[in-house]
Amino acid sequence: MSTIRDDMDDSTLKKLSTATAIDTKNPTVKNFIETVHKVIMQKLPELQAREESTNEKLITANRVFKMFCADIHISPNNCAQKLNEQYGYNFTDKNILDFFNYQRIKTYANRMDIFSAVHNEVKNFMKAMLSKNPEDYKALQESYLASMKKCYRDSEREKFSRRLFCMMVYTKYPELNIYNDLEKLEIFGNTQAKYVYSEMFNCLRIAFGKMDERQRENEQLKSALQLQETGMQNLSDNFDAQLQKEMIEFYRLLNSDKYGKILDSIMKVYNGVSQLRRQNLRLPLEISDIGPLLNNFRKFGKENGINPIMKINSVHSMKAADIDKLGEYEGTPFSNADEVKTVRVISPGWRYKDIQIFPPKFKEEVEIVEQNE
Repeated sequence: MSTIRDDMDDSTLKKLSTATAIDTKNPTVKNFIETVHKVIMQKLPELQAREESTNEKLITANRVFKMFCADIHISPNNCAQKLNEQYGYNFTDKNILDFFNYQRIKTYANRMDIFSAVHNEVKNFMKAMLSKNPEDYKALQESYLASMKKCYRDSEREKFSRRLFCMMVYTKYPELNIYNDLEKLEIFGNTQAKYVYSEMFNCLRIAFGKMDERQRENEQLKSALQLQETGMQNLSDNFDAQLQKEMIEFYRLLNSDKYGKILDSIMKVYNGVSQLRRQNLRLPLEISDIGPLLNNFRKFGKENGINPIMKINSVHSMKAADIDKLGEYEGTPFSNADEVKTVRVISPGWRYKDIQIFPPKFKEEVEIVEQNE
């Protein structure tokens, strides 16, 4: 849950959500549409031949991304409603937030970080392609570097940022979608989307005279070779990646509502037992083994890469932006960006190696005022 409303009145951000109509008769635009469509159609058969379950997951993920590409300010709740209306899903805002948590962009600030950066890159890309002005090409390069800084500092974001770019080109400029390529992109994963992304930029380089057809063919062959090499590397990495996914899923289940948040509960009991020992209080004989058991569990978790992010029950003074960067908040809304509230950590959040699997949760500390009768 975002601590500041997702529909905040910010004129700078609202400008990012607007786009200018494109003249599809423009020769450069026409070449772009035809070329990118051809590449998508070349890749489509092999993608359609994959297991149905793989494509279903990709389609669902890309439809969520597509909603945010069309409107970077859309709330998780509105996103779920639109997906349900258009595709017959039965999503809630929690499903959308869980999806973004898996992508490591769960908070509003995280989402704006990447979607606004990619949007700015798309906007400058189209401006440069239409104007053929060297200054616009330079602006595109600058927005690309800004996008790199925002999106590629995190390996997970790096994987899907080019996929966002390809979809956002069509959601922001629907005139380009004359062949329904946006719908075809729904089964494109990160690797294949990177190939489409590369071809989009080849079109721009040709428009600026920075590449001729022979160079373009060489680039296409290089990209195809890279895809094959990536495929081989993916096969070799598949076992480790699958094992990591299974471990993450195991720990997510362990701390899910369904099973009573076992990790959080163990941490609370551990802290309670530690506090009793500091007070020199002995546990009853019947449960005296619980101390060593909890110590061994913590040792097991640490040695296997599962660690709390924050100290449970710790109290902090924080602004809304601070909480948004770290986790979730429970309490009265912040009145403005500068307001500071006292919050308590009610769930420490959990990390598996360098991957956050549960964000910390903060609860507002409410001061109780006693009234004299």
